[in-house]
Amino acid sequence: VLGIALSFSLLGIFFGVFGYYTGDIDDIRAKAEATTQKYTKTFDKLDSVTFSGDSNLVVTSGNVTKPTLTYTKTTYQTAYYDTNYSLKDGVLSITSQLKDKKAHISGGLLDLASNTVLFNDVVTLTLPKNSSLKSISTAINNHLYLKNLSLKDTTVETEDYLEVTNANLDNV
Repeated sequence: VLGIALSFSLLGIFFGVFGYYTGDIDDIRAKAEATTQKYTKTFDKLDSVTFSGDSNLVVTSGNVTKPTLTYTKTTYQTAYYDTNYSLKDGVLSITSQLKDKKAHISGGLLDLASNTVLFNDVVTLTLPKNSSLKSISTAINNHLYLKNLSLKDTTVETEDYLEVTNANLDNV
């Protein structure tokens, strides 16, 4: 029994070294790494924002001339965030959903072990300085962050977490 265990141990070491030197381990590792693409969209006129999905929304002000939506598409194996938006009558509607297909067997143990993927996806809306919105609305399971901005006569509706940092809120 000891001889069989030793034989299989040596065989495992051999295959591990062989995989390392032929680059197969790097192929498996590359499949396990996440890729990120950044997207930016500007809007001429924006009055209100509605947001739903699995992500977090940050509303801030900055050095932009038009309201600017920024989000990333992070892909990890077969999981990714799918962010969609539409603008109608000055209302920007944003949805961001985690799409997670089941893990597939394609390259090794890392593929099998990565069945659960955790993302920290953030969608950012940057407003020009000294501009405001009529309303900001988020659905449940969304965190809303208001940072570095001034809002006047704005309705803020959130069913979950709200964090305000360095913001001047007047009649909100």
